[in-house]
This record gives sequence, C-alpha cells and structure tokens, in this order.
Amino acid sequence: MSKINKNSVHWLPGLRSTLVAGVSIILFAGGNDSHAQQPQESTDPYYTPRTELSQANQPAPKDSSRSSEYVSSIDKPITGASPDHSGLPPLTPKASSPLIDTDSVSSGQLFEQGRVLARVGGYPIFVADLTLEARQILDQHIQDAPESIKQQEMAKLIPRLLPKYIQAKLLYVDVVGDLPETANLEEIMKTASEQFDESVMPKLMEKAGVESQVMLDAHYRALGSSLRRTREAWAENELVKYMVRSKINTDPEVSHREIYDTYISERNEKWSVVARVRWERLAVRLDRFSTRQQAWDALADMGNEVVYGAPLAAVSKRGSHDPMASQGGEQGWTNLGSLADKKLENELFSMALNELSDIRETDRGLEIVRVLDREEAGFISFEKAQPEIRKQLLETKQEAEFQRYADQVRERIPVEIFE
Repeated sequence: MSKINKNSVHWLPGLRSTLVAGVSIILFAGGNDSHAQQPQESTDPYYTPRTELSQANQPAPKDSSRSSEYVSSIDKPITGASPDHSGLPPLTPKASSPLIDTDSVSSGQLFEQGRVLARVGGYPIFVADLTLEARQILDQHIQDAPESIKQQEMAKLIPRLLPKYIQAKLLYVDVVGDLPETANLEEIMKTASEQFDESVMPKLMEKAGVESQVMLDAHYRALGSSLRRTREAWAENELVKYMVRSKINTDPEVSHREIYDTYISERNEKWSVVARVRWERLAVRLDRFSTRQQAWDALADMGNEVVYGAPLAAVSKRGSHDPMASQGGEQGWTNLGSLADKKLENELFSMALNELSDIRETDRGLEIVRVLDREEAGFISFEKAQPEIRKQLLETKQEAEFQRYADQVRERIPVEIFE
C-alpha cells in the first residue's frame, strides 16, 4: 500500500520418559496420590475430562437454593514430578494394613470417615481415604453451595471415586507381595516419605497458600484428611511406580508400517488442513468521531505511519479501535469459510502478503488489513505427522500392557466392596 491520501479512497530412573505421558498417568492419577495433589484447573467450572462419570449428573448453575447435580465429572489430579528413587533401599514386604487416622477428623465425623468402603487383599479402604480428593472437587465446582448440598454431592461422588482407589490398592498389594524377602518395607516407605517431605511438601504448601507443615496439616484436616494420610498414600504410589517397570513392557515396539497405516486411516479426519491466513488489522469506529471524515483521516494517519516504517503493532496499541488492538492488532490464523464478512475473506485469501490494503468500509467503521502468512488447503505430510502418531501408538500399547497386568492382578487378589 502506498501513502494514503486523506482525500481519496484507499516422567522414574530406568523408565522411559514417554511413560509419563502414557501408563504412568494411569498409575499415578489412579492411585491415592490424589490426596497429595490438587484437581486439574480449568477456566470452565464445569469442564469435561477424558472420562464422563455419569450422564445422570450434568452440571448446573450455582444455585444455593437447589440440590441439583453440581458435579458432572471427575478428572485426574495434577501429577507432580517424581523424585529420584536411586536413594531407595532394596525393595521388599512387611506391610501391615493402614489404620484410620482417627485424629484427622472431628468426633462427629469419625464414624463416617472410618467406615470401610472396600477391602483389597485384606487392606481396607476407608471413606477418609477418598475425602480429600472429593472435597477438592466439590470446592472447585460448587464452592459457594451450602454445606448440606456439598454433603449430598459427596455421597454421590465417593462411589464414583472408589474404583480407581481399589485399582491403586490392588497394585500396591501386588507389588508388596512380590518384594524380595531381604527387603524392608518399613524402611522403603520411610525413605519415600522423606522424599515426599523434601520434594512434594513445598509444592503442596504453596498450592494451599500456607507457610508450614502444621498449617498444611490443619488445611487437610479441615477437608477430612491429614498430612500423614497424604504422605503415606504418596509413598505407596511411588513404590508401585518404582516396581511396575518389572511388571509390564514399558517400551513396546511401534513399527514404521503401523505408523504409516495409522496416518493413512486418519489423514482425512486428523491430518487434513484447510486454507488459512494469518493477518492483522487497524480499525476505527465511526461512533467515536464527530464526522466520518475525521474517522477516515485518523485511520489514514495510522496507515501512513506503517507505510513509513512504524510497527503496525505499536500503531495499533496506540490508536486502533480493533478488539485485538492491545495485542498489536494481530488476528491470528483464520480458516477459509470462518468469517462472516465474505468480502473481507475473499480479500484476505487473494491479496499480496505483507502489503496494506486500502481503507475498507465495515459495519461499524473503517479498517486496513495486512496478510502476514497464508497456507493452502491440503494434508500435513507423513514426515511431520510421524512423531505424533508414533507417540500415540506407543501410549496406546503401554496402556494395553498396563491393563493386561491390572486385569491379572484383579484375578489374583480378592476385592470385597461394601454398600
């Protein structure tokens, strides 16, 4: 665009890191370590995670006068980085069933918190084992609801959380049973607990907004759990993660043929791209000027600044009325067919790159646009798609390996679930 004339139109040691993204997510998020973690955050208060809990519980507005279904889904807790296990002593069994942490709840709640939901190989799972995660989920979704509503939702949420706690306990019972006779389980758990205090505790304190372990313990007690319970659950989970590498194949083979066949089968749905442009804009609104000519002159002045070398982003931030002005006027990538203004869309997909357009009329005022980049419709090449497809297939095989192992464990270890 030439100068504008104002008067004219113009994831453990020894394990592959990929396990973090695949099987370790199932182990870590499925275990009791949820006591040591916060639920995933989302800008949507009724976010939908990978697994829907039930269609019977759909999100509803926060209305303290109604006992409607506030909790629509359960997501896996955020998993922190696992500490180095090189300091762990030789692994082994000597386990005793964990007892209810009676000092972590008030006397009025003790009976319910100490109620046994299930027994896995003789190990009990108490209501208190699930309370922290359940309360965190409820506080995230219905923080302002009356306590009576939260208790109603808690009664519905606990049974839905139970299966993953049963699976975590199954894995723990299995690995404890397979520990060498020379191993000292008490020492193993003590070492893991020390690692918790060193590497996990600070993060939990920061997340909870507290400055000491005493305050963190008080925070968890207020939620029906305790710091001790959180620490023990984390240590159990770390032992499972440490031992699982001898239970499953963490590096299954993914052949080039599998990758290529997957690419071909997914190409139209996943690897196709529509034509798109990346562009920027300067704009003025007529309702901010006394006359149309004043608006025209103001936009022409901004356009001329860019013509003479001023960065469009700086000009936009200073004087443009575009909704993206504070971000420098850049509109990002726009797909062909996504704009309501078809005349503008046609211009964006036909004009030369890096050249300012003439001043254009809009519903609310005037604008100048510039196309920064353009991509034609087509397919992402196999070479570019190959790494992501391999990662996807590896994770799928790791999950299948884990599920095979978990199914075998469930067949060997008795599970009793109580009403």
